Amino acid sequence: MNNYINNQVKKLHIFTIATKENHHLDRLIRSAKAHNVNLNIFGMGETYKGHGKKRILMHRYLSQCDPNDVFMYVDAYDVIFLAGEDEMYQKYKQYYNNQLVFGAEQNLGMYRIDDIYYFLKYPIKNKQFKYLNAGTVMGPIKKGLELFEFFGLDNEEEKCDQIPLIQYFTKFPNRLTVDTEHHIFGVNGGRAGLEASDYQIKDHRLYSKKTNSLPTLLHVPGKFFVGLDQIAIQLGYMDKAPEYTKEEKLAYKAAKRDHEYCEKLGIENYVFRLIKNWTINIGILLIVILIFQWLSSFKYKI
Repeated sequence: MNNYINNQVKKLHIFTIATKENHHLDRLIRSAKAHNVNLNIFGMGETYKGHGKKRILMHRYLSQCDPNDVFMYVDAYDVIFLAGEDEMYQKYKQYYNNQLVFGAEQNLGMYRIDDIYYFLKYPIKNKQFKYLNAGTVMGPIKKGLELFEFFGLDNEEEKCDQIPLIQYFTKFPNRLTVDTEHHIFGVNGGRAGLEASDYQIKDHRLYSKKTNSLPTLLHVPGKFFVGLDQIAIQLGYMDKAPEYTKEEKLAYKAAKRDHEYCEKLGIENYVFRLIKNWTINIGILLIVILIFQWLSSFKYKI
């Protein structure tokens, strides 16, 4: 399979980073062809040890483009296009002209000891989809290059590119923006498993019930491919679902259960995660204490 690449210099450069071919990339390509999207695939055959490499490859690609043009980057393996380039560009000009705009999800995608600080200090409060997601971004090429250079291009093994972006946005909220209403980027982070209630297909187009919008693409982060594949099949971007591994099925089922709890309780995913983790941790601690006391009782009896 040859790379689906259009080398023509354009006002809008749409590209992805993919180092290997698989059915996930094929799903993205089929959706691009369905909407006549000129998708550039960059990085094929490169080694990929962490998401720091993604930043390096994104910078390398954009360095070849006119810095005065606009770019759109999408992750390769968990995205489908839902509209053509004209609509993407028109919505960008209407809502985010000259800004770097990232996709927005419901879940705070941080898993570090200091994440509570960023949860409390995060600059957007009263939006359902407010947390920056690094899997989709659009804006002036010059600003994209400057952002990647700010973070550095010397650590290709960096595990996560999203955490530093959330930290940056929290500190400099006027330098970036996020698509909270899903005008361009539909992102279901924090809601995997709820696709049937969140989306509806109207006139061969995916409609987001939660944001009352028609996003130009859908990104399903977290490797929860089951829900994405179901939508892709309905839209004609896949012929049938692949065989999922046991781990993929269990992960999707667990995510769906957790997200249903968040929906029913009306609480943030991050808060639910804190409660769940602390409940488990405290439960384990109590069990350890009880075992220790039980063992100690034998010592005193002897």
